[in-house]
Amino acid sequence: MGIILNKDLMNGGKIYLKRLQDEGYILKSAILVDFDSRKKEGSKKKLVKKIIGGKNADKLINLKNRKNIIKSKNEEKYFTNIISYYEKLDDVFFDNFNIHDYCQEIVEMPLKDFSDEKFINFLSASDIKNYIYLGGKIFRGKVLNMGINFIHSHPGAVPDVRGADCFLWSILYKNKLGYSTFYINDGIDTGDVILKKEFSLPIFKTPSDFSDNDYFKFYKYILNFYDLQKRAEILTEGIKKIVDADYDYIGIQQEEGGRQYYFAQPELIIYGMKKICV
Repeated sequence: MGIILNKDLMNGGKIYLKRLQDEGYILKSAILVDFDSRKKEGSKKKLVKKIIGGKNADKLINLKNRKNIIKSKNEEKYFTNIISYYEKLDDVFFDNFNIHDYCQEIVEMPLKDFSDEKFINFLSASDIKNYIYLGGKIFRGKVLNMGINFIHSHPGAVPDVRGADCFLWSILYKNKLGYSTFYINDGIDTGDVILKKEFSLPIFKTPSDFSDNDYFKFYKYILNFYDLQKRAEILTEGIKKIVDADYDYIGIQQEEGGRQYYFAQPELIIYGMKKICV
């Protein structure tokens, strides 16, 4: 089994890999996808690389990112329910993380999108038929017709809650959280289900003087830490079902109906966060 990671979403990837390793799974391959990497690299970064070299420039950027995260941790120290989990992952998020500890093979791949022939050819030559995918871009067309399973963990109980901001929509419309692991198809969160679970709403203690802006910021922390932890939990349980079935678990076709949601407005985000904060 392998994993496809968008380099822009590595925090989530690290949480997934740590959870899988804790449950005894070391993946065969990790594909680190960098979309339009040459376009994204700014002139300042190019200059720094030219002066001190590429590896040193990357170390400097990682150090800067680390300081920003530490600053955020100090500023938001009252988010104890989330940050306490984050503290346990210091070695994963910061300097001690080494992806080679979690995967046997690492492949870095700059791509335009998943229709890129470089990506198609790599998958065709590989003997891996199951890849975990955290998200970031959508699979379309040829890549979904190669006999390869792409496995995704979604923050909503499908088919009822599909699309974007589903952690929030689950709170607002179901008054509980839901998570689903499924095989990706050409729809929006409509693939065959491997595992689905629902949970009562978590309650977070927040200061009495919390402003609307604090609630909005809190939502980002929820998505970056708590939500990813739950997604990794459900993913790992789903992977166990696949492994126990000797990689021949086909999943359960979703029922018709449900609803696709879209990114929520700030007012709804604030309202939703107030439902889980005391």
